Amino acid sequence: MVLVNLTRRLAAVAALLSVVAMSGVTSAQEPFGNGFTPTFPGAAASGGEPIELEASFEVAEGMQQGRVHVDATLQEMWHVYSVTQPEGGPSRTVLKLADGSPAKLTGSFVPSRDPKRSVSAQFPGVTIEEHEHEIRWTAPIEFAESVDPSQAKLTIDAVGLTCMTDGSCQPFREELQATMAGTYKLAKPDTSFRDGDYAVQWSASLEPRAARPGDVVKLNLTATPDETFHVYPATIDDADFSTNFVLTRRGALQASLPQPSEPPVTVDTPSGDSTYQKGKVTWTIELTVPKDTTAGAYPLEGYIAYQACTDTSCLLPKALQFSTQLEVGSEVDTAAAPVQFSTAKRGQVMDLIAETSWADEQSKVSAPTVYGAGGDKKYSFVMMLLMGLGAGLILNLMPCVLPVLGLKLMSLTDQAGQDHRSVMLSNLWYSLGVLTVFWALAAAASIFSFGWGEQFTYMEFKLALTFLVFAMALSFLGVWEIPVPGFASGKMSQDLQHSEGAVGAYSKGLFTTVIATPCGGPLLGLVLSLLIGQSAAMIFAVFTAMGIGMSLPFLLIGINPKLVSWLPKPGAWMETLKQLMAFVLLGTVAFFFDMFSADYKLPVFVSLIGVWFGCWLIGQVPNWETLPKRLGSWTAGIASAAAIGFLAFRLLVPGEVIVPWQPYDEAKLAQLRSEGKTVMIDFTASWCATCKWNYHTALNTEETAKMMEELDAVPMLADWSDYNEAIKNKLTELESQSIPLLAIYPGSQPDSPIILRDLVNQQDVLGALETAGPSVDANVATRSLGFQPGF
Repeated sequence: MVLVNLTRRLAAVAALLSVVAMSGVTSAQEPFGNGFTPTFPGAAASGGEPIELEASFEVAEGMQQGRVHVDATLQEMWHVYSVTQPEGGPSRTVLKLADGSPAKLTGSFVPSRDPKRSVSAQFPGVTIEEHEHEIRWTAPIEFAESVDPSQAKLTIDAVGLTCMTDGSCQPFREELQATMAGTYKLAKPDTSFRDGDYAVQWSASLEPRAARPGDVVKLNLTATPDETFHVYPATIDDADFSTNFVLTRRGALQASLPQPSEPPVTVDTPSGDSTYQKGKVTWTIELTVPKDTTAGAYPLEGYIAYQACTDTSCLLPKALQFSTQLEVGSEVDTAAAPVQFSTAKRGQVMDLIAETSWADEQSKVSAPTVYGAGGDKKYSFVMMLLMGLGAGLILNLMPCVLPVLGLKLMSLTDQAGQDHRSVMLSNLWYSLGVLTVFWALAAAASIFSFGWGEQFTYMEFKLALTFLVFAMALSFLGVWEIPVPGFASGKMSQDLQHSEGAVGAYSKGLFTTVIATPCGGPLLGLVLSLLIGQSAAMIFAVFTAMGIGMSLPFLLIGINPKLVSWLPKPGAWMETLKQLMAFVLLGTVAFFFDMFSADYKLPVFVSLIGVWFGCWLIGQVPNWETLPKRLGSWTAGIASAAAIGFLAFRLLVPGEVIVPWQPYDEAKLAQLRSEGKTVMIDFTASWCATCKWNYHTALNTEETAKMMEELDAVPMLADWSDYNEAIKNKLTELESQSIPLLAIYPGSQPDSPIILRDLVNQQDVLGALETAGPSVDANVATRSLGFQPGF
């Protein structure tokens, strides 16, 4: 199966494997400790069905029309196919009213959101449409005149297929009983829209309202400005002084760019050339229905951000949402479908426009070209095993493995004087540790499509392994002693040091392999790519071959111990070498540290200090002391490290950004002030403790965000962590030589900022914002500033 996805449970299992590799409480008989055995979730959690279906219906007030809903809830990692799944692919979901129902369907079932679209090698040339988690299908219905809807019951036949991601599938067939859930007001179709008394009226139509696969339909959106006003040309990005379009829902339909009925004009204004649409303009978006489109209803939704201006001033920019529906079937209905409008928040619409691609991303996806993979070449089972063996052997030379292999080589030096049987058993235990990790990865690849090294994408695993390697380095430096034969390093544990034993050998095998997974090799990528789509038996066989390949040098030494005769005899030099290797492990910690994002680097660093302190506490009681004393030191050390780590991640990880801050920019501030925006600027720095207190307790809060939204205000963040001449000049202008400083520019009086200095509380900020008032029309701000706005 494709080596892609992984659940957090598997990340925890992998992390536990690495911890067990160095744990001092395991035994040779119980390599996982406390009888632990890795478990993986089955087809459906707790034996439940992968999909649960419920049905209900609503009725329009005073009418026989209504709408019926089918709600589906899916288990984690399961999906169901859409009601419009194209032919030639998986079985689509079919929903229909049972024969004899007191109502009839007057339209198709429509999902509450578009399905996720993808391609699959199993269905070449077919787009796969699937829903995950929760989905609601809704269809219009009409009851017979003689039926009382409040007393009626509807039976809905639901047939479909649920599948696990890259796993097994389970069909379903259910009869759902739907009862009345309530009423709603039937909205009258209105194809025109004006936001209050704003100077632009909108109208729209979709022609035709019903089309066939392969047809082209036209979505016409018309803006009619009031006399002396104009709107700007269309664009599909978030550019200023434009009419910005975005389609957020269109199903499988392919959309052209908006084309105006009249070309824009360019005129000379006091502030320079200005390009706009003169008078009434209609933008047409052509929507192509793919030839393989399944019959059904396809919702169309989108947003428009727009602004009305005259030659001398502009109104505040606005935004709207539009929605309609296209029926695809065997017949064409040339009548126009109505388009519904509603008001939208411009800031949110502009963010949506910036984040949403206009092009049909799915149609551009093509198969990647993999060089050196042999194209369509097929390999025999034996060749796959040999390639896996070679890939595992090469892993011994990867830089990730070298620090731990040094430990194994030192243990081989100790084996030079031992009998053949002891050497063979030690290396067999080491090989079993290696194979244990490879078998766990094979199970993950087969069940969860888990990729090589993917465990390092999970915070829990990276954190556990970083702490483990750091603690191991501290042990080699003598801060504490790992009570596992072959890993102990203190002078009081020399007997333990020179008797590796089954536990030490097995643990080193586990640890070495876990450490190896960030690295690849010349053959590893090719072998893993060839396993895509293979059976579980093939995956386990090849992963076993890789494990044997990685263990091969030590198996050969176990068979012929004379191979280590070239190594020097054990002596004091080994203690010095082990201390030197501690610095190699610290280099590995630095490598792991770079894996963490910037927000987590500080709490990870503080947590490492906590691990250091915990190991130091443990090291205060040597291993030859009584068991109660050792247990006491271990309890204190682990508790201290855990407490420091918990507090570090609790207090030092940046919280959620609640207020939508913009970086401070003087030019942007001038523009916002000229537009009549109320602007709040927080002057802060990473080295300013009071600034951080203000930010978390009074500025970046739900209350402040709500007030900013009500005022249509703009928050800006002036970060003075590093010297910035513009921020310094602004502070001087505001007659301040220190931070924190909060400056609020009222929209109605942009030249009279409200200043809050030093420590502030929530009430101070809300009171200042209330005094500043909301954003105003640009004309009001312009009169206050004493200049004309640019266009």
